[in-house]
Amino acid sequence: MSLLNSDDHRNELISLIFRYASSNEPSRNVNLVLSHTCKRWRAIALNIPFLWQDVRFTTCLDPEYRWAEACLQRSSKCLVDVTVTREAVQFPQPQQPGPSVKAREGSGDDQESATISLGANRIVNLLLPESYRWRKVDIDLPNPYLYNLIHGYFTRVSQPLSPPSPPPSSSSSLTTTNEATTTATLATSKLTSLSITCDRSNQLTVPRLQIPNLNSTPLTRLTLNTINVEWKSWDFPHLTYLELARHERESVRPRLNELFHILSNSTLLEELHFNGSGPCVPDSHDIPPPPSPNSDTPTTNANSNQVPIVILPNLHTLSISRQTSSSDVVSLIHLLRAPTLQSLTLSEWRDDAYDPAISLLGRSPYTGFPSITYLHIRGIEVSDTTYGMDAFGEFLRSATNVTHLFAEMHGMNPLAFLPLTDPAPNLPLPVPKLSCFQVTGPHRACIGRMVESRMSIGSPVKRLILGRLDTTVTKEFNERLEKMVEEVSYVEPADDDDEACEGSEYGEEEEEGSDAEV
Repeated sequence: MSLLNSDDHRNELISLIFRYASSNEPSRNVNLVLSHTCKRWRAIALNIPFLWQDVRFTTCLDPEYRWAEACLQRSSKCLVDVTVTREAVQFPQPQQPGPSVKAREGSGDDQESATISLGANRIVNLLLPESYRWRKVDIDLPNPYLYNLIHGYFTRVSQPLSPPSPPPSSSSSLTTTNEATTTATLATSKLTSLSITCDRSNQLTVPRLQIPNLNSTPLTRLTLNTINVEWKSWDFPHLTYLELARHERESVRPRLNELFHILSNSTLLEELHFNGSGPCVPDSHDIPPPPSPNSDTPTTNANSNQVPIVILPNLHTLSISRQTSSSDVVSLIHLLRAPTLQSLTLSEWRDDAYDPAISLLGRSPYTGFPSITYLHIRGIEVSDTTYGMDAFGEFLRSATNVTHLFAEMHGMNPLAFLPLTDPAPNLPLPVPKLSCFQVTGPHRACIGRMVESRMSIGSPVKRLILGRLDTTVTKEFNERLEKMVEEVSYVEPADDDDEACEGSEYGEEEEEGSDAEV
């Protein structure tokens, strides 16, 4: 009984509860709540470094960033997760003074630059001494000044790992030569996740980011958003997650040989996302045709006449989104091989005709990803209805392992998905298995025909998920679906009061012209 009532054991029990609460609510300031409940809880919370691992610079209202500094101190020797948002250095613009005041104190732009300079330096000076404890870092760089500080820091990090060179000047504004060497050694020891975002307006006005040599770090997750990168300095052999986002400008996107260098140096990737990024191929005629069935295995040599290939044996998730050039997508499909890929997302391919890229996805085993089981298609533009149908037919009929298809068909021709249901008696390729079909956009008549056609070929859809359709879903339509599909669910509630559609078979009679177009 005395053991149970002792303060030490009660404090230890409270400490365990605090740890559990913090681990189950990572997005909330649990440490702030626990440390401001009572004196006893505060004393216990302040002595648990685990509670203070999340170090956030999220507001400029406190130019000294005292909350982030307190978290760094209270976390003691624990690893820390650092977040710097754009709001941290977006200070309110000073009021414009009169002409006489401007002459004495300088312009408002000078005052704003000075304030940003002080804030950015304060952030860097707080974080640099603790860089050996960084576990996750997420930095948003809204202005060139903070970007240049980070760029300079990365340059110093990579110096000790580069070939010998004359020692740098000791007049650095942030660290001495010895400090830079020490920081470089420690900063590459614990970092597992790095995310850097740059403001698009400054994408071309700042130097390319020289990524440090982090070969000795366990860095497994990397996100580069809008940042202008020196791609040739890429060296991340341990990556399992990579996202390249918003590199729409040709001068910022990696060239094909640079992307080959990136992927061939990160062969352990499990997730790969191109969101407005990918290889830049200025001229489509520079892309050679795919190898013929009688040719040898495609080359992996970047200097070959053919497009080089990179094999990522562990890749299970791939997304190619927000593309604006068919030739760029074609070159990416030529380049990449993922024999165990499970999930593929193709989204928002605009401002070009992408039927060559879609067709190329079906030319297995030389291109494409025949092992996928989950496919998400959204907003893909093709040149013509006939060519589009042929391209999707070549792709979908080869994706026989697809069991879950999520098709967002707003703005797309539903006939492109005809291979999902067409028995195609003259073709040796069967239709995909497709046990789960999630769809938004088309007329409900198209959905009805798809479901009935799947039943007629002996491969019924087991689960149907309907989102926003072009026409209202009626009670009668829902009852018909439930007789053909084991499970029908809706993203939005069905409207049972659509009198204009009652009594028709999948809406064919009341909107005959619309169905003819479909």
